[in-house]
Amino acid sequence: MKIVGVNHSGYNTTRNISSLPFKNYRVEKKRDFFKYPEHLYYRITGRTHPVLFNLHQDLGLAHCDLWHFFNTVSFTNKPWLTTFETMTPRYKGRYQETGVKLLAGKHCKKLIGMSQMAMNLQLDFIKREYPPYYDAIAEKLMVIHPAQKLLVQNYGQKQLPQALSFIIAGTEFFRKGGNEILAVFDKLLDEGKNIKLHIISTMQFENSHATKEDYDHALEVISKHKENIKHYSYLDNSEVLSLMKQCHVALLPSYRETYGYSILEAQAAGCPVITTDILAFGEINNDNIGWLISVPKDEMQRPLITNKEDRTRFSKLLEEGLEKHVRDIIDNPAQIRTKALTAIDKIQTMHNPEKVAEQLEQIYNLALA
Repeated sequence: MKIVGVNHSGYNTTRNISSLPFKNYRVEKKRDFFKYPEHLYYRITGRTHPVLFNLHQDLGLAHCDLWHFFNTVSFTNKPWLTTFETMTPRYKGRYQETGVKLLAGKHCKKLIGMSQMAMNLQLDFIKREYPPYYDAIAEKLMVIHPAQKLLVQNYGQKQLPQALSFIIAGTEFFRKGGNEILAVFDKLLDEGKNIKLHIISTMQFENSHATKEDYDHALEVISKHKENIKHYSYLDNSEVLSLMKQCHVALLPSYRETYGYSILEAQAAGCPVITTDILAFGEINNDNIGWLISVPKDEMQRPLITNKEDRTRFSKLLEEGLEKHVRDIIDNPAQIRTKALTAIDKIQTMHNPEKVAEQLEQIYNLALA
């Protein structure tokens, strides 16, 4: 059995590579000499190094047949490929062209975007900044969406309460539309609507364009409706997935998201999702399997939130769109089952772990040929 080397054991690497059901390859974590200074830098500063975190060097000593990275470029002389979420290299500055040269070099065999959006961003970046390498890099690009196993085989397996139940899960609650979600649910609950909301989040507001006042107000709304809004600071992932199977609809009306794994998890639990239509969301969610909120974005599907006025407009449209969809769901609940069944089918066909593993094995075979 051939060995695929990885240099991380974190969630993204596990989700997109290590956990897949390969038949002819075994994934093993191998030594990366850049991790030593990178770890020291992290111990001193508390931050990942802007360059070393996404660079790799094994000095040819690793015992593997090829490498598969996430967001990383490598100096290895073995065949390698990388899966990326927006674009790569992920660092800027004087070493960026070195990374681009490595992507264009003979040892890099494939660049796998997690979405068409990621592939488009990569092509746009290379064309603008490093046009001499465009052709070499463009021919290596392809899209493979992340795998997701089904959590329910059919809608009848869900254990649903009588009240319409909604769920949002994620650390950066306010970046994911938290203020707007609470504003809508506060209004609807004041009207006496029979709905419940589950929030799984630490509700950190730093780096989310939110304030301590936003945080305090969120806790006030939750306390006001404590019978209908349940807040969990933390749940184990297995508990989150179990709770999704007990909810009707999931929420991710985000301002910015590199992909949105929780959308796939919700859909796999038969839980159609309300999202904004930014970045990759339009590829993994639509009005047949969920609900989209149209918000300002550029031609690359990036949200237009460059200043305070943009954010105010974005927030207004997000809240209006969310309220419209939630009211429609309350008035027409039969649509939930229809969309859920379509979402389950989409997960089985587009994100099937066996199919993704088979596709990657074909790529590995070609890389080693």
